[in-house]
Amino acid sequence: MILKTVICFVIGWLLIYPSIARTRENSLYSDQVAVLAYHHIDNEAKSDVTITSGLFEAQLRDLKDRGYHFISLEQFEAFLNGNAVPDNAILVTFDDGYESFYVYAYPILKKFGIPAVNFVITKDLQNPTASKIPSLSEEQIREMARDRISYRFQCHTDSLHGRTPDGAALFTSLIRIDGRLESEEEYKQRIIQDTGNCRRKLELLQDGPVDSLAYPFGMYTELSSRLVQKAGIRIAFTTINEMATRDVDPMQIPRINAGSPFVKAVSVNNLIIRRIVSHLPENRPVRVSKVLADIGGRWEAESGGIGKIEYGGHIIDLADSALSPESARTITAGELGKLLQVTIDFNPVTGKYIALQTPRKKEDE
Repeated sequence: MILKTVICFVIGWLLIYPSIARTRENSLYSDQVAVLAYHHIDNEAKSDVTITSGLFEAQLRDLKDRGYHFISLEQFEAFLNGNAVPDNAILVTFDDGYESFYVYAYPILKKFGIPAVNFVITKDLQNPTASKIPSLSEEQIREMARDRISYRFQCHTDSLHGRTPDGAALFTSLIRIDGRLESEEEYKQRIIQDTGNCRRKLELLQDGPVDSLAYPFGMYTELSSRLVQKAGIRIAFTTINEMATRDVDPMQIPRINAGSPFVKAVSVNNLIIRRIVSHLPENRPVRVSKVLADIGGRWEAESGGIGKIEYGGHIIDLADSALSPESARTITAGELGKLLQVTIDFNPVTGKYIALQTPRKKEDE
């Protein structure tokens, strides 16, 4: 009777609290971080980067129930420098510094005890209603930065989150000054000065360094990346939908877009699962046909020859490579990656190969 009573109690307890049972699932990944990207939260306005407060809360609750662990920007920075992070680690990020972060996101994040970082456009800090969508005020940032849960405010440029009259990004393009096109030296000074302005404004509102940046529109060049680094930025975030591993280029940290109205509460988990990586050694032999099938490419074998590869809108003639007909069917992940100009990795959860766009950290870093 005692045993039956205990069994009935446990079953009933799990039925009442099903989310507790779900958190006992095995670890999905370790030694990597899913960096989630959000922008705007509004319960009436609609856009591709705007979600309701209800959807945002439901996403976080689902991730918490599944056993994900949310980390702070400080923990993420330490991870890049060699420290460990919990399994199933997530970093929550927001872009643009909208007031909706304070009104909607902040209370929900506090409710769950989840830290976050917001990349702020700082030109309207002293006049937050000047922007098309109201921005965070200085006092709102000060208040959140004092919270015992880690809320950090980092750069999204001061005044370069915009486009030129012809649609090019201000951050990556030469602009016209007094009817003439600026010189490359003027462009360099403009990026460095703008980054410095953004950092100084945010440093006055919080303790701790302002040394991270999210590229405006996710657009950057090798030159613009070097310039913000020269201006004091150590970590920069992109919009490439991949997992962040310790060996990624710190100036090109990928993020997974969760802030779309089309990403339902349970879908964030699926987005993360499809991007888990296992660090496939470059000398690991892989079957070309299998890899291409997984990453959306195609291999056309020719009789008596080694054929062609179609991938990413390009056709690669393997006859121009050093591969023999026999080796073309099974080559190393590194060799195939060089041909396709991507990093070939493997997802142990889905059993599929992945083509990574984010470059690895340089050997001297």
